[in-house]
Amino acid sequence: MPENCGAGQGTSHEEKGFTEEQAFKAIQQTAMKKRTTMKSVAEAIITAYEIEM
Repeated sequence: MPENCGAGQGTSHEEKGFTEEQAFKAIQQTAMKKRTTMKSVAEAIITAYEIEM
């Protein structure tokens, strides 16, 4: 299981109906598709979540 940095934990992945494992896989696949880092994808998700609030 991926190590959790704590940022965004218990937020958007639960609201969207993803398990932690599914969210990790989605971030991983998006990073590979966009040829960027998982950190960059995760930061974008967190930023988008904060804007929605």
